Amino acid sequence: MQDGEGTVLMRISGEDAAVEGLPTDAGEAAFVDGWSLEFEKYLVAVADLELAATDDGVGFASDVVYVADLHLGDVDLDELGPLGARRWDRVSFTVRPPEDGDEIVAAAGVSGADVDAMIAGRFDIYAQGRATDGTRELTFAWGLRNPSRNRDCTNGIDGTAGLVVRNNSVTEGEITIHVEHMFWDTLGSEDAELRFAPIAAMADEQGAIAFDALAAQSLSDMRGPDGEPLLAEDGAALVYNPGSFAISDLQAFILAATRSQAHLGGEGLCTIEPL
Repeated sequence: MQDGEGTVLMRISGEDAAVEGLPTDAGEAAFVDGWSLEFEKYLVAVADLELAATDDGVGFASDVVYVADLHLGDVDLDELGPLGARRWDRVSFTVRPPEDGDEIVAAAGVSGADVDAMIAGRFDIYAQGRATDGTRELTFAWGLRNPSRNRDCTNGIDGTAGLVVRNNSVTEGEITIHVEHMFWDTLGSEDAELRFAPIAAMADEQGAIAFDALAAQSLSDMRGPDGEPLLAEDGAALVYNPGSFAISDLQAFILAATRSQAHLGGEGLCTIEPL
């Protein structure tokens, strides 16, 4: 049932982790192996926003692609509507690369060169930054090709399905990107630890870590830069847990982990379909 109309102001956030980085000594988003990092950019492209209701079809749909730099803080993407004042219990969106011919909206701080690089590389995520363990500093600049559709999202604000639009009001909605997923050591569990040492081990002589180099780091036989086995805090060999995913290297692991990083309203989970 509908009674009047309202709109949804949809924003995107990478939370404090995207803006301030990942420390080793504070909060849940902290590395357990002595590393810390800060981002210089965290570009993400989201598109195909849709609000629908199980009993009433699609209320709003758009194929606009929004490109935002989460390192610069929360960004208002668009005001969606007007929509019928009711619960829209089927909220969905995609994380996918922009393409020539798309209607592309670049958020404040995102340059034309940034958008062009996302199109040329077919990247839906581009992360650039620096990491240190206190003795050395490493750099990374990774373009990820990891498109997915996130559908039937639960709202993390109250644990209910989708969003409620109220009559003659602007409802706030948020796509929340958990950038720390990129550094998980376990898939399929929110209890994962954050680690950077296996990534750091793949740095070149100039201290740069290429994303493709991570494919050479085996999940079952992780090695440090000296070729010796990497150890966990208890002294045992460090092994990542891919859960139900049939993957064997660190690059594939990070792609799988970041595929689940988009949520609705903080912690709200979506059904994820790789594209």
